[in-house]
Amino acid sequence: MRLQRRLFLWFGASILVTGLVVSVVFVVLGRFDGSGRSRWQGGVDLVGWQAAQVWNRPDERAAWAAHLAESLGWAVQLEDPGRGVLAHYGPPLLRTHLLAPVRVNDSPVGWVRVDTNPSRRAEWWPVPLVLLVLLGMLWGAAGRIARRIAWPVAELTRVARMLGEGKLSTRAALRGKGEVRELAAVMNEMAGRIEQQ
Repeated sequence: MRLQRRLFLWFGASILVTGLVVSVVFVVLGRFDGSGRSRWQGGVDLVGWQAAQVWNRPDERAAWAAHLAESLGWAVQLEDPGRGVLAHYGPPLLRTHLLAPVRVNDSPVGWVRVDTNPSRRAEWWPVPLVLLVLLGMLWGAAGRIARRIAWPVAELTRVARMLGEGKLSTRAALRGKGEVRELAAVMNEMAGRIEQQ
């Protein structure tokens, strides 16, 4: 049982360390990967460019912002150069996911502030929950593997102890193949010969 517990703990520790290393690698690679950042910057530039085309025409600007909010489900807020609110479209603005400067003839004329997920708060719990379930499944599998590895050793130890106590009819009951099975067969033969003598 001590061997099984040690194997179980070592398997579990290996799983946890592997998970931590993989997480750190993904975080580090994500910092050096500029593709996501460049795509996001492209979105900022696109929103700023579209807003610049209609900024000086209030009716068209309102129609563009309302269409953006309605078609994508975003909260869109138009602001003046000093960040004062000019108009708001869509759901309430909870967070700022995108802040695009609006420039007309290279002069700043305003800002477009966007919340791309206004209908719900940031949900952080699904990722840890999935990781916890995966770790639990792996650790459960580790426990089963540890038991399969440790049980034959425990059975052979039990038989050796019983033989040492003089109970010569004791035999190891192991199934399967491999070296442990061969060792059990040799021990059973030895016990049989001792019992005959």
